[in-house]
Amino acid sequence: MFLGNPIERGARQKSVLIALMFLAMVGFLVLGSGTPVEGIIKCPFRWLTGLSCPGCGMTRACTHAVHGDIMRSLEFHPLGIPFVLGFGLTAAYHAVQAFTGKRLHIPVLERNPRWVDRFWYAVLLFVLSYGGIRLALEIAGILTPI
Repeated sequence: MFLGNPIERGARQKSVLIALMFLAMVGFLVLGSGTPVEGIIKCPFRWLTGLSCPGCGMTRACTHAVHGDIMRSLEFHPLGIPFVLGFGLTAAYHAVQAFTGKRLHIPVLERNPRWVDRFWYAVLLFVLSYGGIRLALEIAGILTPI
């Protein structure tokens, strides 16, 4: 029903790569201790300014999300859980295509392809807004850097 025409070799290889990237990300996060992973990823913005960038805390939020610690995940960044879930759904979509060799059709997305673009613009707007507000509060001394 949802499987359509065969996909070409390049698209299948891309699907395999995306599914493997998700497995590698989850493996990295699961093997992490669930504690702040200071020192693993160096943020140039944080290094230069000492302040949090818009994405600051995402790695720690995703680590806590994968470990099931929802509240700690939300403390670090509100998009940690949606990121893990969204990347997981994307990986599942590509895994199905990679293993079946056929294009997976999702009618809701095919009816309005502009919806996907609007969704990503909304995510970008949220990250920049959230980061901007957090940065302003840090500069005002109300919040401490994450």
